[in-house]
Amino acid sequence: MTFTLPQVLVLFCALAAGAFGTLALLLLSWNRARTELVLYSCLAFSIAFWLATPLLTPVPIPVSREILGRLVHALSFVLPAIGFLFLLRFLNLRLTPALMALLALPLLGTLLALMLPAASPLAGGLAVVSVGLVSAGFLVVFARKENRRRDTTLAFVATAFLLAGATLETGSRWTPGSAEFSGVFFGFAFLVFTALLLPTVADEERRLFARATTDALTGLATRSLFLGRAAEELVRAERTRRAAAIAVIGIDGFDALEKELGREGADEVLAAFGQTIGRAIRGIDIAARRSRDEFLVLLVEADETNAAIALERIRAAFSGEAGRPLTLSAGIAVHGRLDKTLCDALIERAENTLAAARAAGGNRILYEERSAEPPARTERP
Repeated sequence: MTFTLPQVLVLFCALAAGAFGTLALLLLSWNRARTELVLYSCLAFSIAFWLATPLLTPVPIPVSREILGRLVHALSFVLPAIGFLFLLRFLNLRLTPALMALLALPLLGTLLALMLPAASPLAGGLAVVSVGLVSAGFLVVFARKENRRRDTTLAFVATAFLLAGATLETGSRWTPGSAEFSGVFFGFAFLVFTALLLPTVADEERRLFARATTDALTGLATRSLFLGRAAEELVRAERTRRAAAIAVIGIDGFDALEKELGREGADEVLAAFGQTIGRAIRGIDIAARRSRDEFLVLLVEADETNAAIALERIRAAFSGEAGRPLTLSAGIAVHGRLDKTLCDALIERAENTLAAARAAGGNRILYEERSAEPPARTERP
């Protein structure tokens, strides 16, 4: 059997759609929380079947052609609806009663297409109306101001390409001389739909990862991420016989400050402090918020002297940016070259040292089991 160029293009699009559907199922097995992958895989496999059907029609059994024809008519209702539902689920948009009523026609058309003969013009006419209504619903949703954010634009543009391809595909069956290119419009529209969605999916994954690993207020790492990284670094320190330090930092008099400024004002101070820590530490170090006003800092390959210098840098930077007289206290616990210390125990030692620093009047950095740092370097009037 010899294929024409349009048929080759349609076959390519069908194989690509099937491959994308399989990939979506594989991703779903890895991340079951992304339920929109189910809609995408249904969409991809349905489009693959739609595109491949015209290449299978020269079969010797007439009833097979009738069944395939009815299925194609049914898919002409189902595919735009699935694409629209995928957009709503992907962008976490609410399915309002009006949109549910709008999708009732594709459901009714699917049932009629399965019951009517494949040659009936009624199914084709209803398919055109159905695509038009789904496209109108798409425009209504996109017209809402909150849905036209920059991070959602690509998803809407991708869906617009898919609906435009469905419209051209449906119209091509009614236009003389265009049957030869039936499927090409829709196939490439789906490929454009997928290509445009990839950056949006990548951005969404980055946002989800950042949300899971970053403290929303300060921009520092979450406590769970810090503990995992600290445990790894302590194991490496034991293996390489190098030191590592953990510091617990607190803002002096934070409770009184929060009463004075209110919760929002105190949050601004904490956010500024988190940004200061993030700029002051090295790229190999990591910081996290431990509680409301206490922060953890892991200083890789740092002994007492290097750790104190790093903490002084943080304190100096914050006092210059706070815009009001604020002071910090910190306790440092060092994991020695020959130590076998667990992360939680090291943090507890640093916490006890911070408590000693606050008991001594605050505004100071203390080493573990030392009464005070040299006055010229760690204490300020």
